[in-house]
Amino acid sequence: MTTLTSELRRTSYFPSYNIPYFPRVFNLSGGNVRVATFGDWFGYTTNPRAHIFKQKQAGIYNLRDMYDTMRYNDYKHDPLSRCEQCNPPYSACNAISARNDLNPANGTYPFRALGHRSHGATDAKVTSAGLARSLRFLSVAGPTHNASRGIPPFAWSEFDLGPHITHMGHPDRWTFKPLIHDWDWN
Repeated sequence: MTTLTSELRRTSYFPSYNIPYFPRVFNLSGGNVRVATFGDWFGYTTNPRAHIFKQKQAGIYNLRDMYDTMRYNDYKHDPLSRCEQCNPPYSACNAISARNDLNPANGTYPFRALGHRSHGATDAKVTSAGLARSLRFLSVAGPTHNASRGIPPFAWSEFDLGPHITHMGHPDRWTFKPLIHDWDWN
């Protein structure tokens, strides 16, 4: 049996992306059935997030690099976000920070997870050795956005499913800046 330490030594990173790493947990949660039914998209080492993390991890040197990786979504331009069975031939779910709201409602997808729906990354939290020593972390609320890459900020008023999903008390547009959390134990 491979230990996590030996895995970390072998790869230099240990990614987590909503697919169980441990084979027993993977199988008990139906991962083996999903892979057999729908293909590699549901595999721990074969899904788009696995490939993107593998590609990006070697370029992470500091907190900013890690933050940018955790907020990464360039689904229209990244070949790892492509979906040959999709029309258009990509999915905003095939990214570290998924944004299924960006997929066209009239698009075609081989299974629901890749399509247009109310689903995606809603925040990011990262820390560093320096921040962890003082129990601090960097976080940001809201789906990722990057106007230069064609990824607009999320806005309830522009989301076609917005009227059907409770979001009372939420701001309309989610464009929050990241902040460092300092715990106050008093």
